[in-house]
Amino acid sequence: MQEDNSLAEKILTELESIIYIDDNLTQFDIIPVLENNTNRSPVLYEEHSLGLEMWCVKHVYAHIHSYLLNIRKKLKLHLSHSDIRRINKLLLGGVLLQPDVSTFWNMRRDLIEMNLITMDKELLITKLVLSYKFKSNEAFSHRKWVVKRILKNVPAWNTDDIIRLIAQELLVAKMACQKENNNYHAWTYKLWWIENVSDLTLKSTIAKRELDSSLTMVFFNVSAHSGFHYRQRLLLVVHACVPENDSYFKRFKQFLLNYLHFTNDSIDLLLPFLLEDTIPKSPNDYLNLFSLLLFDLLHTCCEINKHYPGHEAVWYHRRFLVHTLLETLYKAFNLDWVRDVKIADEGLDESTNIVNVPSGMLPDKLQENGEKYPKLFKAGRRIVEDTFLYKLILKTETDFVSNGILHSNPVQCELAQRHTKWLKNLMKIEIC
Repeated sequence: MQEDNSLAEKILTELESIIYIDDNLTQFDIIPVLENNTNRSPVLYEEHSLGLEMWCVKHVYAHIHSYLLNIRKKLKLHLSHSDIRRINKLLLGGVLLQPDVSTFWNMRRDLIEMNLITMDKELLITKLVLSYKFKSNEAFSHRKWVVKRILKNVPAWNTDDIIRLIAQELLVAKMACQKENNNYHAWTYKLWWIENVSDLTLKSTIAKRELDSSLTMVFFNVSAHSGFHYRQRLLLVVHACVPENDSYFKRFKQFLLNYLHFTNDSIDLLLPFLLEDTIPKSPNDYLNLFSLLLFDLLHTCCEINKHYPGHEAVWYHRRFLVHTLLETLYKAFNLDWVRDVKIADEGLDESTNIVNVPSGMLPDKLQENGEKYPKLFKAGRRIVEDTFLYKLILKTETDFVSNGILHSNPVQCELAQRHTKWLKNLMKIEIC
């Protein structure tokens, strides 16, 4: 047992030495060597890459676990410098070998708050963890905590350091996304960064660049729900932070003009055409959002579906687009979009998937007290349904569903039928 502990200490010392010497380390991994057949160290280091042979992991982790849990409560007491150094070394091995143990990360936070660990080194360690445990929520959460502390100490006017930090973090998240396309934690981390940039000009630049690159990503990863969710949030972020008159929106508007075979090349006439001569407040703002959403509805979804049929993520992305378009359309006319369905009144269980419920069992529009909405609501709904934009959505959904139902792929057919029920039961759109 004593021999195992001394070997574990030697391995941990070697790992710590390499990590603290080489600031350019790019990755860490567990090497599948199951037996120690050579008289050499199990720590492998070459070309800024670090590895540990698998046969020693169990012994090293057992040593780390037993010591750290015994000393956990004593960490904030007065400990000697040598004790602190040993705890840091063991914690380093702990998060590398088992990054999902939140206790290890919490102990590292204690050391950071005591100014015993530098921020740069902590970012390097979490990067190494994410290079092989790329879906570790604990690692992403800890990294977010670290960068928040860094940002507190960076003056708002020091944009160069902020830009450098953002670029670094987006690259780390990109690395994790490339290793696993449907990596929810990595995509969410990227979104958190973009949505929390305080400088609007910088935020606008990053959001536009990420939206453009996400188009390529969803084309090559059509099953990745997380990637589509990332693009959905980016569409709203771009609309919210990019100035109304920014030239970025021009190509989306031009696409819409070409798609509709618009006889007049004036973009200014496009919104009145879509809304039947109604001009809402801030017309550019509405046209920008409509253009972004319609580009994905009329182009992105159709192209992906044509080349890669039978992927549920594409259909869910389309639902987001239709939902947001209709919600914005009602908002443009200053109308409340009320579409609640009281499942309990129909004798259905709340856990029932509404797309699988026969349409005859669903009620008409009801208020919260169970009564039908007044005629004013129906009149407002007719105003929306008379617009060219609503008719365009109706036509595109009819064509999209019809192509899906007639497709030879049975999965595509099933997804089209489910989309039809969703349109009818939740969006109140009847398609032929």
